[in-house]
Amino acid sequence: MRNTRSIGQNGEDTAARYLQSKGYTIITRNFRSNFGEIDIIAEHGSYLVFIEVKYRSSQAYGSPYEAVNAHKLYKLKRMVDYYYSLNKTELSPKIEVISIAKEDDLIRHITGILF
Repeated sequence: MRNTRSIGQNGEDTAARYLQSKGYTIITRNFRSNFGEIDIIAEHGSYLVFIEVKYRSSQAYGSPYEAVNAHKLYKLKRMVDYYYSLNKTELSPKIEVISIAKEDDLIRHITGILF
């Protein structure tokens, strides 16, 4: 049985390939600080996009994107602020979610998250 880290890594790899196929340029992956971690940071148009990847092998406990709740968004916003304090850029920030449900190979890309 594979460990959860390698399963999560596979989900992030799938998400990165998907994003690249949509014209995103991956800047970094697994950006960490005391506030948490951002799975993927990418450039897309005039935006610097901070992407949370949620992967589930089964939807028995709900869709993967449902795990991105208000608390998780709060933590992501703190991470975005921290990233901008370290890296100067003119690009506007945006948060997105990639939800991957393995059992039916469904990738859902949620882009309408307000920052």
